[in-house]
Amino acid sequence: MTSFQYLIDSFGMFTVKDESVQQAQAALAETIMDPKVQKDFNLIKGSIPARSDVPVDDFDDCAKLGFKERAEAVEKGSMQGAMTHGFAAKPEFASVFSDVAAQFFVGKMSSEDAVKMLVSGIDNAR
Repeated sequence: MTSFQYLIDSFGMFTVKDESVQQAQAALAETIMDPKVQKDFNLIKGSIPARSDVPVDDFDDCAKLGFKERAEAVEKGSMQGAMTHGFAAKPEFASVFSDVAAQFFVGKMSSEDAVKMLVSGIDNAR
């Protein structure tokens, strides 16, 4: 089964009563989600658009694979949020994974010690 881990850029807007500000917010949202803007922005950024209806023709092979895998994961219900920003785990748990991974890859920690640190860190975070 194909799984797909996502990480998103997001924009938030405050609730306001001023109609001119509401119109400006709507215009910004429309611009951000415009298919051409999504295409051009993501070609420069090196990512894939949030929209699934943007043509893939101009994207590189890596991005085309990303489009394909995302579509398969959506169809199969196997989308997975990334650890960052609390998508897959609360910050106190995600930081345990980040800390242990950093120590493991930079140092000479064994796999067994990394697992022990993960278990201990998760227990402490609870």
